[in-house]
Amino acid sequence: MALVYLDGLSLKVLRDGEGIVRETVYVALGVPPSGERRVLGFWLLPTGSALGWEGVLGELWQRGLRRVLLFVTDGLPGLPAASPSGEHRKAIRRVYPQAEWPRCVVNGVGWSLSQVRSRDRALLAEDLRRVYGAESRGEALRVLEEVKATASTGTPRCFGRTCGAPT
Repeated sequence: MALVYLDGLSLKVLRDGEGIVRETVYVALGVPPSGERRVLGFWLLPTGSALGWEGVLGELWQRGLRRVLLFVTDGLPGLPAASPSGEHRKAIRRVYPQAEWPRCVVNGVGWSLSQVRSRDRALLAEDLRRVYGAESRGEALRVLEEVKATASTGTPRCFGRTCGAPT
């Protein structure tokens, strides 16, 4: 499989004897080199966690999905983008040690915009468009430095985590 998209959706579920509880629907979508999209599966589990994702990935492995080139995730609990410390990176690494994954740019930009005052969001969004729309990594880093130099006082805290090192 060339790409595997992993996502989770938190839902309220009615359970016999428990009433309404919050659970997570784990979803895995695959895209082989030919390009057609396939639903690899979905699972309803109590919480979004590294252990849950490792179980999902382990089941995909048992069902024959042996090679994944790239995982695409957002800031899901238990997956790499959600864990700057690296502890949860093991969920993918234990099952698919050769796979790579990027940070979801859309979620990263959304997080960055949530870290600034509402009156600064439109300007920051335009600046981030320039950073992520750059033709090369070098150009992106140059534009990022320009943005940092002209940023308002409330903006810089977003630069270290999401937009500090465009890839």
